[in-house]
Amino acid sequence: MLRTILALLFILAAPAAQACECVSPVSPAKSYQQAKAVFTAHVAELKKNDQGNVDRVTLKVDKTWKGSPGESLVLKGPRSMCSYWNYKADESYLVYADASWDKTRPDELEISGCSRTKLLKDGQIETQYLDAVAAEKDTAAIDKSLPGLLVSAKDPLMRAEAADLLSRIMRDKASAAPPETVPALMKATADADKSVRIKAARALANFDLAGKAEVKEALFVLLKEDDRDLRDAAAGGLMYVGKRDPAVFRALVEALEKARQAKDADARRRGATLANFARVLEEVAGTEAEKAETAELLGSMVDEVSDPYDKVGVIQNLGFMKGHARKAAPKLLAVLKEAESYHLKQYTIRALGDIGAVEAQAQIEPYLKDQDCYVAGSVLEAVYKMNPQGFPAFFREKGIPEVKSRFDKCAAEFVWSLQTVGKPAIEIEPFLAEKYASMDKSDWKRDTLKALLDALRYKEKK
Repeated sequence: MLRTILALLFILAAPAAQACECVSPVSPAKSYQQAKAVFTAHVAELKKNDQGNVDRVTLKVDKTWKGSPGESLVLKGPRSMCSYWNYKADESYLVYADASWDKTRPDELEISGCSRTKLLKDGQIETQYLDAVAAEKDTAAIDKSLPGLLVSAKDPLMRAEAADLLSRIMRDKASAAPPETVPALMKATADADKSVRIKAARALANFDLAGKAEVKEALFVLLKEDDRDLRDAAAGGLMYVGKRDPAVFRALVEALEKARQAKDADARRRGATLANFARVLEEVAGTEAEKAETAELLGSMVDEVSDPYDKVGVIQNLGFMKGHARKAAPKLLAVLKEAESYHLKQYTIRALGDIGAVEAQAQIEPYLKDQDCYVAGSVLEAVYKMNPQGFPAFFREKGIPEVKSRFDKCAAEFVWSLQTVGKPAIEIEPFLAEKYASMDKSDWKRDTLKALLDALRYKEKK
């Protein structure tokens, strides 16, 4: 039996989702329950298009724990941000497939990049969980074995997997992790294998460990490493355990400056590091002085990042600094003027709104007519945030006509933006109600529009 899976772009129902922002995958047991099919398969064939990119993959199913994926699967689709598309010749994979989000294709499956799908060699322990869950057996014994595997397994892939699985247990419920977990993770930050050290640092990124001096010290050691990946992992861990800690803030600033000064031929990796530190510093900064320093640092980093998506990471966190980043408005407008990526336009406009740059309103209003729906929707949000007093007049004169004329094309994007706007959007409620009534019940956007209408009607009554 040959079955076809379309590797479609999985658009999440959230305004920031077009970049495919994944939440951390849940445990194997929960993933098993949520998935429509769970199985292992090996790559039988890869086909490339004229540009040399893989656009067709044939998988042969080897073992099935759940669902009916058939004997063979053909995956079609462009390399998208939300599809799992990291297939390599002659490799085997552990696959968690979801039901199609498209209600008109109920029998199809999708493999999301946000799932636990991975190379089979990276899921040696995970297959033991699946055997137990499928047989309705308890997995407690496997949980208890993880700290020991982390520090003593000969295979570094298994040690790294043990760290990752412990991280999932702690994230679901920290107190449920075996008592040896934290000491084992701290020891693993000095493992001979780099991937194990990174996984251990990420596992220590847990709010339940906040303030623990020994955990911070272990991460401080990694933060001083010359290796960019180790520093990034340590910074991410410190964001959780050292929030609002002046010593952690200062150590992160020093590590950031070291990263900025380092000569790195890989501009993409350097940009990713700066975006990561932007996120971490925004979270850790506690005092007004630290927030002001962070805003200045992030503003100075914008031009150092060339990749549009990494630049978005810096700009988005700059926006989170609110009024502390007001001085960055001219730089953001310069970025917007040169931006070609819709994603960069959208988040730059949002950041201008977040920092309250009302002086930029005239420059961003023309983007309400941008051909990209996300960009147009971001203008509504930004004007509302930067100029709440003047928004009703702007919305009546320019916003409502644009929403009405482009609603059929931009329904989801406009609805998400109007959810942010809230009560001032009540004026357009009759039009939205008509659109809701005319939507097909299978249209996934209908539920999102219903939520907005309910919220507007509730606000209207108050």
